[in-house]
Amino acid sequence: GASVLIGHTLAAALFTRSEDVDWAMLAVMGFLLLLSILVLAWAIFGLAPVASDPGAAQKQITLALRVSKEEYRALVENISIGIYRNTPGPRGQCIMANPAFLNMLGYASLKELQQQSVAELYMHPEERAAFSDRLLADGSVDGVELFLKRKDGTPLWGRVNARVVYQNGKPAFFDCTLENITAHKQAEQ
Repeated sequence: GASVLIGHTLAAALFTRSEDVDWAMLAVMGFLLLLSILVLAWAIFGLAPVASDPGAAQKQITLALRVSKEEYRALVENISIGIYRNTPGPRGQCIMANPAFLNMLGYASLKELQQQSVAELYMHPEERAAFSDRLLADGSVDGVELFLKRKDGTPLWGRVNARVVYQNGKPAFFDCTLENITAHKQAEQ
């Protein structure tokens, strides 16, 4: 399940050049893998008191999964790096975004962000098609600098790490992180 996918991603990252690794995403996935292992150990080996009836064990597993989900949600919502999911294609549609992503781009809510295409977040919307094509061809990209714009039209430089997620053998969406590097780009000029 999810633990295996996270484990494979972590293993791939460990065999990748260090400058190509998205350490924030790696830390999130490491935390989730550890949390998954602890939940399974708790459920399987009875690291928590288990009542003699099977219903109590099921309740403990359900509680552990709910706690794990709440911890993951808190991590994603509180991390300072933008985390978002969008659909492939030249226009793209945002499916999910954490508060840091919304704040970086000046949106109050995901619903507000979803009123436009992902291409409209680019300073030059035609660049979205090239990014989507590259990601679909390579399966993942790391450290790609994109020239984006905030809701109010002000420029934002972002460093993006992204992975294609497949469902039923087809690209379903892109999972991405965004780091605001505007200040760094301005200092270079």
